[in-house]
Amino acid sequence: MDAPMGAAGQPIDILVTIDPVGNESRPDLLPQVRCGAWRWINVQATGGSWSEPSSLVARLGNRYGEAPRSYATEFLQATEVHANFNRMLRSQIAGGGIIEDLLLGRRPSR
Repeated sequence: MDAPMGAAGQPIDILVTIDPVGNESRPDLLPQVRCGAWRWINVQATGGSWSEPSSLVARLGNRYGEAPRSYATEFLQATEVHANFNRMLRSQIAGGGIIEDLLLGRRPSR
């Protein structure tokens, strides 16, 4: 969604992707996503095993894994399973604070 906005000269301020999945047959997708956002934070879920039930989406959806590392302005690895989305939103980001506070416009707690 942000790639067309960036191409139109209207990039979004903040994009947060939580362990994205998709069709990797488009080699230009990740560079376009990067151009469409001023700040792109990607969180990769690294917890659990492939047999963990909430990882089904990643297994079926063709996970990107490390691919966004070269494009996202911040690439974080959370030792969480996919079911722990709320915990992934509490990942620490550059400059202090957590993703959840950034998205809600709250100042980082000291």
